[in-house]
Amino acid sequence: MHTRRALTRTAAALALLLVAGAALCQTDGPALVQVGRTDIAPQIDGTFDDPAWRGAALLAPFLLNDGVTLATQQTQALACHDGENLYLAITCLERSLAPMTQQLHLLRQNVTERDGSVFGDESVEIFVQPGASGDYYQLAANMLGTRYDSRGMDSGFDLDWRTATSADDEAWYLEVAIPLAGLGVDPPAPGEQWGLNLCRNQNPNNESSTWSGLSGAFHQPEQFGRMVFGEESAQVRLTDVAGLSLSAPALELALDGL
Repeated sequence: MHTRRALTRTAAALALLLVAGAALCQTDGPALVQVGRTDIAPQIDGTFDDPAWRGAALLAPFLLNDGVTLATQQTQALACHDGENLYLAITCLERSLAPMTQQLHLLRQNVTERDGSVFGDESVEIFVQPGASGDYYQLAANMLGTRYDSRGMDSGFDLDWRTATSADDEAWYLEVAIPLAGLGVDPPAPGEQWGLNLCRNQNPNNESSTWSGLSGAFHQPEQFGRMVFGEESAQVRLTDVAGLSLSAPALELALDGL
């Protein structure tokens, strides 16, 4: 029990440094996250109220694709796995959803056909690279939950992955289950590293932002972050994500169980 607590402390401290470094735009290496295992898979319903998310790893903040500037409309994601699936719960903060702004018409959510061009809508793109080398996969979904998938740039690839979405007047939410076997790989071993990036297309402010802080187009596996599969995730939470839309010093963190 004490060893487990010590590991959690170490992982949490590491994640704190990574998040703070990203906020200051001064990281020397790729973005890194340790994704822990869950014993009970979350229901993919777009609500994020499952126990699995309480111990999930945090991916935040998001930088514009100049690689240095914080996005004004921030995004955060939670991640966990059960050996068979990678689960993501993604929160896309969006000022235009507030009725007082009268900007709902600026939110694009038009594409309904599978493998349609969801990228022009409000959408999230997920890039996964098993083993952090070789082939990578792109999975994208818009606010409606419409899916697009490809192997690299080959949209002929199809994966049986699941999405669910919801929205309120502060954000829209995307919940995802990605079957790892569908990527042609064995269940990841503890400590195994994969390439990972999460990217967002936000129309009202014409923002393209990413978790890894890449510069330029999204299809750059050499600029993906790294996801390490583990038994536990770092227990770090942003307590005021909205503050990131103003300035990096507004970053507030809570470390669970320390």
